[in-house]
Amino acid sequence: MLIGATLGLVSYVPILVAFGNPRLAAAVSCAIFFAGSVASAIGLLLPWLLARFGRDPAYGSGPVIQDILSLLIYFAVLRAFGI
Repeated sequence: MLIGATLGLVSYVPILVAFGNPRLAAAVSCAIFFAGSVASAIGLLLPWLLARFGRDPAYGSGPVIQDILSLLIYFAVLRAFGI
């Protein structure tokens, strides 16, 4: 969560400068925070769960699930901000 928070804070100013829209900058910063938090949790828990059920944990370490969830989170946060 700390990495997501850091990236979210760092991204606020460049987005604000580039687009001049504080609501867009806040929405993208929040989306980066939530997506980073969820991706790190999934990246930790999914291989662990697979190993607990006797499956190969390497199947859970692929970025496909995290990428899809990150996109869904991004779109959900933008919709919540009304953008």
